[in-house]
Amino acid sequence: MFALYLILNLFLSQSDIYVGITAYGKEQIDIIIMPFTSSGELSGTATQSQQIVGSDLLYSLYFSIVTPQEAGLTIGDLLPPRWSKLQATGTEAIAIASISEEGGKILIKGVLLDLYSESAIFENTYTGSRDQIRKISHEFSDDIVAALTGEKGIFTTRIAYTRRGHSTSGVRVCDYDGFNDESFVSNGSINISPFWNSSGGLLFTSYVSEKPEIVTLAQGKLEPIPVSGNLQVGGEFSPDGSSLAFAMNIDGNTDIYVLELPGNNLKRVTTAHSIECSPTWSPSGNEIAFTSDRAGGPQIYVSGRDGINARQITFTGSYNTSPAWSPRGDRILFVGMQGGGSFQIFSVSPSGDNLRQLTAVGDNEDPSWSPDGLHVVFSSNRSGNDRLYTMNFDGTFVREIVSSPGSVMPAWSK
Repeated sequence: MFALYLILNLFLSQSDIYVGITAYGKEQIDIIIMPFTSSGELSGTATQSQQIVGSDLLYSLYFSIVTPQEAGLTIGDLLPPRWSKLQATGTEAIAIASISEEGGKILIKGVLLDLYSESAIFENTYTGSRDQIRKISHEFSDDIVAALTGEKGIFTTRIAYTRRGHSTSGVRVCDYDGFNDESFVSNGSINISPFWNSSGGLLFTSYVSEKPEIVTLAQGKLEPIPVSGNLQVGGEFSPDGSSLAFAMNIDGNTDIYVLELPGNNLKRVTTAHSIECSPTWSPSGNEIAFTSDRAGGPQIYVSGRDGINARQITFTGSYNTSPAWSPRGDRILFVGMQGGGSFQIFSVSPSGDNLRQLTAVGDNEDPSWSPDGLHVVFSSNRSGNDRLYTMNFDGTFVREIVSSPGSVMPAWSK
């Protein structure tokens, strides 16, 4: 604790503007995470917090983690700072923190040091109860990402998903890494296809009124969106939060509709005598990708937000569905059926070029992008039953995050 206090006094009197970078497929930033300090009774908490931050930064794809042992550093090298030795490590930044407890709350005092400018980039304090140690550690990680890359971190985001039972299904929510998994709604009915609004609110399709309606949960009650139709599924809010695109069946025809907010102005986007569903917005909000069987089997199309100038972008295979447009704008995920009948996740450019297959084992469905466009959550039965996994944007580094059977239809928060 005293050591970190001395470090803070040495560094925080200086200022630095750190130029943000974009690391999408580019060189990673070398960062050292020093041991988090604490009093004896909180040593386990300090170790846990350090491990969480290290795992976050490694997952982000922006960083290469260098251990103090690999760098040949100890806390003594910061008291006072031995700049020549620190800079000789070849790394760009050092993260360090102290853990304390005040008034029943855990405090993480986190510091990020820039070795080039010989100054502190920031020093922030994160506070929460003991059972919020993961949350406040994620907050520190988010700030590191923002400071060194100019990008928003994803570590405090959440993932909603459907948990199937024998005859019912509920909606659950967990952290981006699968921790803190909890029930959001379980009412003895069928609740599917959750999705998020821009302010962190959760909507989903529920059969509680005996017909599938898109609803929100307000003060313990399900509130349907203000439209009428026999079927409402597959919703997604526009990037600016002003419009909701979804599929709805009216008079036996399923089309894409956009509900403009506020004002609840409903517009029909597609008019073909076919099934159109699964709308997803471009980052600009000017285009929508969706599934349509207008040419026979289901394929992915892109049109203006008003449905004009629709163009087909998938041509390989006879069954392609569930598009998801990357927040970075350059890729659209979708699920395609292979010749042997398995479902795999692919990505393609919005023009229909540069098709890539991202999965190959088992059936893989329901892809949803992380807010930074670098990761994907999806459901897969590769272990025998449906569970949730994440992978990098290129299909690498697959890891299981929810192991309970029947876990499907994930949606990453904004």
